Amino acid sequence: MSDPRPRFSRRKLLISSLGVGVAAATASREAAARPTAGADDPLGADYLHTLYRRIRFGADGASVYWWLRGTRYGLVDNVLTPFFDMHVGSIHRRRDLDAERYEISTAAAIYYTAVGSSTLLERWDNPVTGRSVRFEYAAPRIATATYSLRSGPLAEPEPPGMRAERTHFLGPARRDAGRIWLDEATHVRVDRGARPPMKVHDLYTYSVAESDLARVQARRRGGYTPALATFNDFNDWSPRFEMGDHPGSSISRCSGSKVGTQAAMPATWRSLHTALYPRSFAPLQAARE
Repeated sequence: MSDPRPRFSRRKLLISSLGVGVAAATASREAAARPTAGADDPLGADYLHTLYRRIRFGADGASVYWWLRGTRYGLVDNVLTPFFDMHVGSIHRRRDLDAERYEISTAAAIYYTAVGSSTLLERWDNPVTGRSVRFEYAAPRIATATYSLRSGPLAEPEPPGMRAERTHFLGPARRDAGRIWLDEATHVRVDRGARPPMKVHDLYTYSVAESDLARVQARRRGGYTPALATFNDFNDWSPRFEMGDHPGSSISRCSGSKVGTQAAMPATWRSLHTALYPRSFAPLQAARE
């Protein structure tokens, strides 16, 4: 069924964000001009994009999954109201092009449920407008982005039907309590023609145990590094919410992790995904799955 609403939405932007990893093109202008330092200083600016690749993705030819689970809220007159729960899943397959460049092919699927529920939310009672809003879920698409270990993304796909300006930031990395922490932020401005632009702010923090990172650096475990993530965003209303002229903002709070197989994804996401698009990740999955 076709969707008569505008072709851009916060959901599409988040899927695009997952698809390109929202790695930092402007993260370190100085690092972009210098060669990658290798393992001498794993937290140094020269190593930043190598650290990001190890935390975010898998080895050459391997696929990894990321999941996030949390809640989206509405903020009106500084009062926070839960809207619905978010169940986010994505698959990422890496292909090395040469010693410094690599491609990441990604498919992502985001599903909504009522807060505390595991049932797909197809109609949402908007507490701001009092109206019932229909939610539809498009099939996941594969997107491919090219990266450099010197400077981050070289080519990023745009979400369908959108014209957006992005500013990306990565780092600095830090060491605390036996873990490595890496911050990432993306600010997006979406052109909406005669209407004011839609502004989106995505904030990620990734975390990996120092011992796991050391094992990967020693070429063990096939390049797979277990990692955790938190995600927050602060946005203008998505057209998907049909807010009209009501003032306010949309905020989400999520957390999750990287896993090695689709079977290791959370049960609610797997159930929703299997019911709608069970084979959509198959082109990127490893043969053993």
